[in-house]
Amino acid sequence: MFSKAAIAGGVVLLLVTILGLFGFNQVAAIASIAVVLGGIVSLGSNVGTLRQTMAAMSAAEVHRSELISRNDLQVVGESVQPAEFLSSPFR
Repeated sequence: MFSKAAIAGGVVLLLVTILGLFGFNQVAAIASIAVVLGGIVSLGSNVGTLRQTMAAMSAAEVHRSELISRNDLQVVGESVQPAEFLSSPFR
């Protein structure tokens, strides 16, 4: 979000500077170009990080599913009645 705002703000400042709406200032023109480039770099970094994170999450989910499928899990049903459990000597 910040990256897109920086790009938009830099473009607006650059256009204002180039069109001379508030006078032409070379420092403002260079600063606006730097802000646009910084926003682009930041946006690219955020998108790249998001893609890496999503790929890692997908791989972890696949690994988790494989681990669960390896176990010989049994469904716990109502085979033991509460009265039988309470009278059990192993309680």
